[in-house]
Amino acid sequence: MPRVKPLIGELQVKDAVRQQAETLDIQLHKAHISKQAVADMTGLTRQAVSIQFSNGRLMPEVYCAAQILLSRENK
Repeated sequence: MPRVKPLIGELQVKDAVRQQAETLDIQLHKAHISKQAVADMTGLTRQAVSIQFSNGRLMPEVYCAAQILLSRENK
């Protein structure tokens, strides 16, 4: 069964946040950057970071740390 896009604004925002987390997780995996590296930059535990990725709801600190690590890899 194909995935249906949400019509309500609130659901669209939640879907966009989840997709953003999934995309970032895939990029980190392809760049061979571990969740531990993200956790070390944020001061969180690896488990806390992994749970955020699995729930699809990233704290701004986790999102920024992942982006910084990815930008370092792309240089």
